[in-house]
Amino acid sequence: MDRDLYPEKIAYMTENEFRELSPQEYYRMMFPLNSFQKTGENNGDFKPNGLIQYHCPNFRTDALCTNVIFDDHGCIRECIEKTGRLRNADFSLISGCSFIGKSKSNKNARYCHAMIFDIDEVDKKCLCNIIGLAGAKLIPMPTAISISGNGVHISYILDCPVRLSSKKLEALTDLKMLLTRKLWNERTSLEPIVQYQGVVQGYRTVGTRTKRGHIVRAYQIGGKISIEELINYAEELNIAPFHHNSNGEYYTERIRSILKDKRHLDKMKDSLVSEDCSMQELQEENPEWFENWYQRRVIEKQKPGHINIGRKSYDKWLNLIKEQAHEGNRRRCIYCLAAWAQKCDISEDEFVSDAYSLIPHFENLTTSEDNHFTRANVDSVIAQFRTHDYTRMTISSMERMTGLVYPKEKKHKQDRSGRPAKEDAVKEYIRQHPEEKNISKIARDCGVTRPTVYKYLDK
Repeated sequence: MDRDLYPEKIAYMTENEFRELSPQEYYRMMFPLNSFQKTGENNGDFKPNGLIQYHCPNFRTDALCTNVIFDDHGCIRECIEKTGRLRNADFSLISGCSFIGKSKSNKNARYCHAMIFDIDEVDKKCLCNIIGLAGAKLIPMPTAISISGNGVHISYILDCPVRLSSKKLEALTDLKMLLTRKLWNERTSLEPIVQYQGVVQGYRTVGTRTKRGHIVRAYQIGGKISIEELINYAEELNIAPFHHNSNGEYYTERIRSILKDKRHLDKMKDSLVSEDCSMQELQEENPEWFENWYQRRVIEKQKPGHINIGRKSYDKWLNLIKEQAHEGNRRRCIYCLAAWAQKCDISEDEFVSDAYSLIPHFENLTTSEDNHFTRANVDSVIAQFRTHDYTRMTISSMERMTGLVYPKEKKHKQDRSGRPAKEDAVKEYIRQHPEEKNISKIARDCGVTRPTVYKYLDK
C-alpha cells in the first residue's frame, strides 16, 4: 500500500490521550529487573537473556547480527541512541522471549514474557476497532500497542512468564495461531491475507525507525495479562469477523480441528497453566513414572522422545502405509516410518529391510511415467535416518505430511448411562471434597489425567 498510515494512528493515540511508553518503560515492563543475567557475571545463576538482532548498512549480506540483552538493557539503549556496538544499526528486532546462548531458536528459548502479534495494514479506523473490540471484551485487552509503520504490534505482556518446555512451546504456538486468527479480522486490518508467526518471532525495536523513517512508538492500553485469560479468549473464536481467504490451508484446517475437539483446548490449558516441578517433587508425586523415566533416561541412556512401548506404534504405521499409501505420498510415508523406527528403538537393519521391501508395492502405485518409485527414493530416506534425529516428530505432523490418519487408541469404556465412567468419578470426588482445588491431587485420587479434571470440574 502506497498510503502512509502511520501519522493518522499517532494522531488518534494522542487525541485519545493514551500514555506513550518510552522504550525503557516498555521493555522493562516486558523484562522486569532480575529477569536476565547481569553484565559480567560468569553464569548469572544460569539465567536466560534477551536477544536483539540487528543489521548495519555496511554489512555485505542481509544476515542479522545478534547481541545479548543483559539485565541493565544496555544494548537496547545503544540501539536507540546509536552508540556503542549498535551505533550503525539501521534495523533491529527484539523477541518477547528469553534464550540461552546467542541463537534465537525454539530450541534455545527458555521463557515467554510476552505474546506479540503483528497485524499489517492498520489504518485509524482499524486501530479504533482494535481498541473498541478489546473494550467490549471480544478480544483480550492489549497491554500495549506499538505503531510500527502501516501495521501495528499488539503486545500481551504476561503477568507470569511461561517456561518454554517443548510441550508448552507447542501449546503456545497453537494458542498464538488461534489468537492471530481472532485479532487479524475484517475490522482490524485492510489486508485480507492473515499471516501467522511463531512464538519466538522478533519485532522491530520500539524507539527505532520504521521503513518510512518514522519512530516506532508504544502506547499503554491495559495491564499485564494471565495466560489463562488468553486461553479463554481463544475458546471463543467465532465471535470475530474473520477474513474469508486466510493464508494457507494448513492453518485453516489446524484451527478447524482444534475448535472441533474441545479436549485439545483442555490439553492446551493443562499444559500452559501447570506448574513446573523439581525432580524431587516429581518423584514424590508420581513414583512409578519417575522410576520408569529414571530407568530409561539415566540407566539405559535413551534419547528424548523414545517411546517405551516396544514396536507397537512402528508396526501400526508400517501396516497403515502398506494399505493407504498412494503415488503422491510414498516417500513421505517412508520418511515417517524412519521417525517411528527411531522413536521405538527399531534397529537400523530392520528399518532398512522394511523400507526396501516396500519398493515393489509402492512402484505398483505409479500412474505417471515420470514419477516411478525406485531404490534411490528409499536410499535418500535411509541416509537421513542415519544422520538426523526424528524422535520429536509428532503424529499430527506425520498426518499433515502424508494425508493419512494414524489409528487412534480405543475410547474409554462408558457406563450404562452412556457417560464415561471417569466423569462420574471426578464429579463424585468434587462433591465429597468441595474445598479441594489442587488439580493434580484430584487427578491422582481419581486415577485420571489433569485435562479430564478440567473437563468436568465446572459441570
